[in-house]
Amino acid sequence: MQKARVYRGIILLIIGVIIGVAACTKDPLIPETKDVIVFTIPKGWPQPHYNFENNTLTSAGFVLGRKIFYDPRLSKDNTVSCGTCHQSYAAFANFDHALSHGVNDQLGTRNSPTLFNLNWHNGFFWDGGANHIENQPIGPIQNPLEMSETIANVVAKMDTSIVYKRLFKDAFGSDTINSQRIFKALAQFMGSMISSNSKYDHYIRKESGGDMTPSELSGLQVFRAKCATCHQEPLFSD
Repeated sequence: MQKARVYRGIILLIIGVIIGVAACTKDPLIPETKDVIVFTIPKGWPQPHYNFENNTLTSAGFVLGRKIFYDPRLSKDNTVSCGTCHQSYAAFANFDHALSHGVNDQLGTRNSPTLFNLNWHNGFFWDGGANHIENQPIGPIQNPLEMSETIANVVAKMDTSIVYKRLFKDAFGSDTINSQRIFKALAQFMGSMISSNSKYDHYIRKESGGDMTPSELSGLQVFRAKCATCHQEPLFSD
């Protein structure tokens, strides 16, 4: 019995060390510099509605926005983040769910739309209920079927975090945490999701990797004849 307790103690210690090491491991996908990121409009695309003019895009701002996006503290019971419903492997939509789930596993009334090329939108949600990328997150945070939280509580939760204090200071020059900075950071992350390097994009730009098969070219011809009235190139939206 005593040996079993010792073994269990050793196993728990090993697990603790592994978790500690994993928590301290740097994410290779996140840049560490605070440099300004140049927002480049893809060739042939229209001017965006949002171009970071009053929200300088930086690596530090992007990192902060990414952390907030995946933080379940945005929800009332700390279980639902933006990334819960906007899954990166599903084009930041909600895979295999007719309706998205919120706190207490409540079902919403719609499925989460994809999140990319948002800087070119001036209407958000399926009904266009928000008209600015920095205002859009207010809806799901306060929706009782989604995150069911208040902005004031979100700010209060983050204000107790030493990590957030550091990230806000890196991004904005001081460790003050408020709603404006939260939404600006989220806009830096979400506004950086740009889809402009697909096979179609390379084909349009006459670049390497854009060679279309006869079947694909036929599909594009049908699309332009039957679908492009609403799904206008190059954004495939109106």
